[in-house]
Amino acid sequence: MKLRLSDTLNSLMLGGLLMASTFASADNKPTKPYWQDVQVVAVNKEYPRSSFMTYENRANALTGKFEATF
Repeated sequence: MKLRLSDTLNSLMLGGLLMASTFASADNKPTKPYWQDVQVVAVNKEYPRSSFMTYENRANALTGKFEATF
């Protein structure tokens, strides 16, 4: 009886180990390079900036209040 219980426990432990290793290896997905990954959108991207402003007319441009143009 004792030998039979030991064999059963060994086979259960071996089965559990095989299942655990299968699930652990399933997480190892091959990673894509960043230029093929659609989730990566900001590689070598600079912050947006403006070097000029548009105004409706010359008088508004001379006052320098660009907030009024929005």
